Amino acid sequence: DMNRQSSRSHAVFTVAVRTELEEQGLARTAKFHLVDLAGSERAKRTKAEGERLKEGIDINRGLLALGNVISALGDESKRAQMVHIPYRDSKLTRILQDSLGGNSRTLMIACVSPADVNFEETVNTLKYANRARNIKNKPTANDEALDGSSAAALVAELRKKNAALQEQLNELRSGLDRPIDAQRAKMQTRETSHVILKLSERNLRLESELSAMRDALSSRLAALAAEAASADQSDGLGNLSREAITVAFRDVLACSD
Repeated sequence: DMNRQSSRSHAVFTVAVRTELEEQGLARTAKFHLVDLAGSERAKRTKAEGERLKEGIDINRGLLALGNVISALGDESKRAQMVHIPYRDSKLTRILQDSLGGNSRTLMIACVSPADVNFEETVNTLKYANRARNIKNKPTANDEALDGSSAAALVAELRKKNAALQEQLNELRSGLDRPIDAQRAKMQTRETSHVILKLSERNLRLESELSAMRDALSSRLAALAAEAASADQSDGLGNLSREAITVAFRDVLACSD
């Protein structure tokens, strides 16, 4: 019978490592999950009965749940849509949650048989491993302060500052102004428009005053011309009137300029 010598169970061996970096004041931690998965079984090939059949069913159920998690993590379209990852469908996937889609790297070694009778199982195993190869994680070091406080807040703050500096750099490269500069330019434009409006009002007022002065001088010139025309008593008075008319003409010309 197939898998007669199998332990008919999954085995998980976990190793936790902690390294203290005294010069940096940090402690770095890591965890290794070494997993030995039982092979999938078909009841008609294993000819299992009773308890062995139930064990085979449990094994297949765990492998199916693990395969669903691997498929969800390895599909870029599903990850982009934030599709639910079914970690809680089995104890196996719950234990391996951090090793599959967390801050980790995943390595799978597939054991296959070269026998012709096991061809279908070999192909399915290779497809299973290929799906695991599509999982893309970006792990980072797990650091924390030696005094017991978490360095997550510090790391988040530094990343935020780095993102802000990168944004400023990109805007400088593209020739864009910072929002504060745009606001300042908007305020300066508003102030300039106000000054222009004030100057326009003053210009209109001055033009009105100049027009009134022209009208007054014109009236004075007309009066002096009439006085000069009626002056026939003495040459001195006529000369005086002509001088006044000349002065009035000068005033009108000056106002016109």
